Amino acid sequence: MSAFDTQGFVDSLKERVSNPFLFTFSWLFVVWNWKAFGWFMFEPLKFSLKLERFQYTGLELYFWWPLIMTFLVVVFGHSLNNFAELCKRFWDLVLAWFFKRVGWRDYVPSDELDKALEESNALKYKNRELERDLDLALDENKRLKSEAAKLQESSAAPTEVEDIEEAEEAEEAEEAEELEEAEELEEAEELEEVEAF
Repeated sequence: MSAFDTQGFVDSLKERVSNPFLFTFSWLFVVWNWKAFGWFMFEPLKFSLKLERFQYTGLELYFWWPLIMTFLVVVFGHSLNNFAELCKRFWDLVLAWFFKRVGWRDYVPSDELDKALEESNALKYKNRELERDLDLALDENKRLKSEAAKLQESSAAPTEVEDIEEAEEAEEAEEAEELEEAEELEEAEELEEVEAF
């Protein structure tokens, strides 16, 4: 037997075992016909002699009962997988009805409780972040206020020299404006004289 044939046999076996119907039928066929399989496995004759003498043993191979049982197991077996979940949901409904009947309005189903706890934890985390940001902003505000107070103290009282300098600058600006106005008037008069000729 080559490696390719062996791999094909293994793949075929895996496919049959992975199919729920074929696997269940094979298992039930062996269990239902256990006497015949036991005779074939443990009889000390050659396989060819076993096949010839099997018909005289009085053992029968049953095919239809394992097939019917396979259908029942496959159909009802898959519905039994969800039986625990169905029982849990039924019990939750009965418990909710009982609490409603008794008047306990504080009952919360476990799914809603888990969801509420997750939301509560998320909000607590967000609240801690906001409090941290607020503390940082308040610290920054205090620092800026103290710097502003220091700057205001250093320039709070102007000296007399600064007042005098500011007054002189204002007077110089007024004189410069008067000079400009006078020059403009002279230019305007000269233009009128030129136009008059």
